[in-house]
Amino acid sequence: MVLETNRFLDKIWVGINAKYKEIAERDYHVTAEKVKNAFLGLEMRHETLLKVYAQHNEDFAKQVSAGLRHDSTYHKYCTVYKHLEEFIKTRYSLSEIALRELTLAFITDFEIFLRTEKQCCNNTVWIYMMPLRRMVTIAQNHGWIIRDLFVDYSISAESTERDYLTKDEIRQMMDLKFHRKSMELVRGLYVFCCFTGLSFTDMKNLTKDNVQTSFDGKLWIMPKRQKTGVESNIMLMDRDCKLPMDIPMRTLKNAFIFF
Repeated sequence: MVLETNRFLDKIWVGINAKYKEIAERDYHVTAEKVKNAFLGLEMRHETLLKVYAQHNEDFAKQVSAGLRHDSTYHKYCTVYKHLEEFIKTRYSLSEIALRELTLAFITDFEIFLRTEKQCCNNTVWIYMMPLRRMVTIAQNHGWIIRDLFVDYSISAESTERDYLTKDEIRQMMDLKFHRKSMELVRGLYVFCCFTGLSFTDMKNLTKDNVQTSFDGKLWIMPKRQKTGVESNIMLMDRDCKLPMDIPMRTLKNAFIFF
């Protein structure tokens, strides 16, 4: 009877010790509560990456509808979600992966996937890694993972030199004849951005309310830039307004071209 009891206690001890080692290797943080729950089969449910990501996007969409976040940022999160979904399927032959199974190797392999399979440049990869980092932060805040998987990972944006169109190149584009009306519209919108200095997003957000008469009695475009929230003041000028050829291109952003 005593021997049988001792064997039973030894079996319990071996089981508890095994669970302790398992948790220590997995989380690097062990508590008596974790060991007890693991031994009794009462471990917390394991959240999955795409499930957490999908919930995040659902909540983000509501913020966009409420005007609290921008639609372009939401689409970025959706794009990265699709890339992660494809990566998990092709790399691991799985439809989902548990947060507890994420490792530094998962992060670096996803970066390689973006660079090779999706042919993303460095700065695009840098932008696309931010949503994944956001998911890891959410998981940490909820206690679903203990360690920061990005602590040993780094990526930074590269400085790029931008090319600028010359005055002659813009004039050639303005005089170019298109067979399709849609291309004329695209050309008009692009040249408008060149002459006003507005980004595509700021141009897309323009409304009639942004065109106002200023103190000088002239019409001005007065939008708020989406990225900075700073108001721009751009004077409307006639299409046939003559500009001296020696005016630097940077000053032409005060001109407004109608097509």
